[in-house]
Parts: sequence; C-alpha cells; structure tokens
Amino acid sequence: TIVRAMIERIYEQFVKRVVDSRKLTVEQVDAIGGGRVWTGLQAKANGLVDELGGLDVALKQARERAKLPDDAPLIVFQGDEMPLAPQLAAKLNPAAGLQYLYTGLRKTLNGSVQMLLPFKID
Repeated sequence: TIVRAMIERIYEQFVKRVVDSRKLTVEQVDAIGGGRVWTGLQAKANGLVDELGGLDVALKQARERAKLPDDAPLIVFQGDEMPLAPQLAAKLNPAAGLQYLYTGLRKTLNGSVQMLLPFKID
C-alpha cells in the first residue's frame, strides 16, 4: 500500500542517516532500530545519539563547534509551518512562503497521503 511504502522509505532514510553519521553498517543499525521507536535515554544507550538535551543544548553546542562566544547572536528558524529551506526563502521573499503553503494545500486537497504530528521530525 501507499502508506507502507512511505513508512519503508522514511525508515530507509533514517537508516542511511544513522549509517553515514555513526559509521555503522546497515545490518548494525537494523539490529538496533528494526523499526522501533526509542526514548532519548534508550537511543543514547544504543549509540544513536551522543547527548540528551533540547534546543538550548543544541544551540550551545553549535556555538562551541563554530567557535563563537556564548553571547553571539543566533537566528533560530523553527516552527511547524514549513521546513527550513522554505522558511529561509520566505525570509528573503515573502511570496516564496506563500507558494510553499499553496503547494502543500493543493497536495492535501488532491487526496495525497498526509502524516501529521504535533512536532516535526527531520
């Protein structure tokens, strides 16, 4: 079915990202993941994440890795209305943001499958 194919594609993307970033084999990641969803603590224990934390921890690490001072200004693009690339485009050209929303609305109204969550998974 369409939904199953979408889920399999998402899982394949997840496995590829973990393999690329963790230097593990597909078999190792499959043994850890196997389609299961882990809590943060479980993901850390399984070697899928280095540290636990929210946006504040991520911003602190971004500053450190970029060798920026603690008070360096950061622009945080977030929200559930659109992914990062369209957000950036909308900042440069507001019409681009409207085009993104219009395209999404057309897909929804045309009966394509939608997966909605109260948060975004990248």
